[in-house]
Amino acid sequence: MPALLFYMILIVFLVVHVLYINKYFNEKREALLILSSMIIFFILLSRGLIRDNLAFLDDFIYKLISPIISERLTSLMVFITHLGSAPVLIAVSVISFFILRKSKTHAHYGYMIAFNLVSTYGLNLLLKYIFKRERPDIMRLIDIEGLSFPSGHSMVSISFYGLLLYLLYMNIKTTAYRVLTTTVISILIVLVGFSRIYLGVHYATDVFAGFAVGSAWLIMLIIFTNNYFDSAYKFRKNN
Repeated sequence: MPALLFYMILIVFLVVHVLYINKYFNEKREALLILSSMIIFFILLSRGLIRDNLAFLDDFIYKLISPIISERLTSLMVFITHLGSAPVLIAVSVISFFILRKSKTHAHYGYMIAFNLVSTYGLNLLLKYIFKRERPDIMRLIDIEGLSFPSGHSMVSISFYGLLLYLLYMNIKTTAYRVLTTTVISILIVLVGFSRIYLGVHYATDVFAGFAVGSAWLIMLIIFTNNYFDSAYKFRKNN
């Protein structure tokens, strides 16, 4: 129960977080505040990893999750974790790219989605190479290789699905649909991260770090893209 409560709180935070960003994103001060918070959080986690101070938190969270492990829930977690895997995200990215490419007003979104996916994977590989944290070696429910910090599934999921949510939100005019879309995608992102801990392939702090870096990268991408197209629009308008 404590673990489920924790993730419910995280879901609520993500919903409010996205609604807040989309309402005030033109205010760079707020965007930079959120960006700075995510970067500081990641720095604290990475510092804790280097000093070997994260074990107590990882152990505590895993002890909360381990009592709910069951065969049926494991099957569900395996399915959910696939929703944050490279094949699924690449497929969604390709489909989105070709759909958006036909749009006269939203064609650049397709390139934005593709660049976001590729760059996030690249950044994740770089960070894993830097920190070289091994995966958990106890109670692993699926076989997987590679390094652990930060979680690639968590990092890419919040960056990729977060961008889709941002683009959908900006083009949905009904408040009820906005809230529904935000809630569903936020739950998906959280569940992907939860599945990585549940399946024993990541420490909880790997997932937290992945969410932090993925959020920061997404915010930087949106700020850069908005500034670029705003500048391009003003240039065309004045010439």
